[in-house]
Amino acid sequence: MTANTIEGLQPFVLHAGFGERETHMMITSALDQGCSDLKIQSNDYVTVYWRRQWYPLTTRLLEDTEAKKILSMLCGPAAIPKLGKGDEVDEDPEFFRPDADRILVRLRLHAIAARVGGEKNGVSITIRTIKHDLPELSEQGLPEGVAEDLLVDKGLVLVNGATGSGKTTLIAAVLHERTKETPAPSIQTFEEPIEISYGKAGLGRGPLVAQAAIGKHLQSWGRAAPSAMRSKPDILLMGEVRDEETADKTVEMAITGHGVLATIHADTPNETMFRLVEMFPAEVRAAAASKMLGALRMICSRKIVKLDNGDVVPLTSWISFDSDIKDALQSEEWPYPRWARFVRNYLIEHGQDFASQCVPFIRSGAMGVKLFREITQMGRVEAQQYFDRTRG
Repeated sequence: MTANTIEGLQPFVLHAGFGERETHMMITSALDQGCSDLKIQSNDYVTVYWRRQWYPLTTRLLEDTEAKKILSMLCGPAAIPKLGKGDEVDEDPEFFRPDADRILVRLRLHAIAARVGGEKNGVSITIRTIKHDLPELSEQGLPEGVAEDLLVDKGLVLVNGATGSGKTTLIAAVLHERTKETPAPSIQTFEEPIEISYGKAGLGRGPLVAQAAIGKHLQSWGRAAPSAMRSKPDILLMGEVRDEETADKTVEMAITGHGVLATIHADTPNETMFRLVEMFPAEVRAAAASKMLGALRMICSRKIVKLDNGDVVPLTSWISFDSDIKDALQSEEWPYPRWARFVRNYLIEHGQDFASQCVPFIRSGAMGVKLFREITQMGRVEAQQYFDRTRG
């Protein structure tokens, strides 16, 4: 059996009996062709996420033993027994490119045991490739003024979006931009695991970026805030806000004189407001909401979409919390249970919602109703009416 060839994607021939060098060459081949992810599974082709879709990279199927061999090469011999115990493997392997001198390739890898390809105890490995060069803020396709609002010295900036939406890249671009300042601020990150390495960015202008991996450099997220307080950072990346504890610690760092960036699992800025408030128990929600509002500076939501013409573009929905917005949210008209509605109305009124960001692509013919509905989560009738009004 052979995979269908895709025009523009160069297949990789991985011969039987391959070794570490060939494995590294396969991964760098995907990286060089602009693939963001690889999936390696028992009895399957190695597939890659290229131009927002999955395609086969290898010209033949990998046997179960070969897929597990690749996992052992990248993560060490303990990885397979770990899967056998029902645990997942979550690592950040790295290697030097086999075709270049001392150029490091860094990856993020996640693997689980699974029934796949008829194999009862197979393996499914997902690898995210991390570009060698640090991302530039000017190349993130942000609407006017958004980049400037992301560069805060105090307060909380939340970046959200689905997996693959570019939020990690955007945050890295923001921190990279801060390392260019003279003098540069002290930057501390807490991540699980570390994805993008800042290397020696900012050397001589300020302290180099210090990155701590939770579970490796620090035992738990609970240690991140106390550690940060003792490290005297100016700018903090606090990873993902996922529960009451991480939300409280992140907000605490933002109101004690730090510029804090964090991610949260939500699709839009208004959903983010709802998620943040709902993380706290009902009896303390009002106090927590007030504290959170005092810390918030910006919510920035991202999507990466493939247009109907094949182009891949970023979309951004955002709100910056200036004094007028905060005054409104502290009024009797807008108690905290209605904050999400306020943000939604604000985004629509100011053209900062995802639907408004789609308008140029609708008018140019690059976006159809189906894609528009996927982006905005509108119902069929609502989306068609919006689409018809937009096309005029």
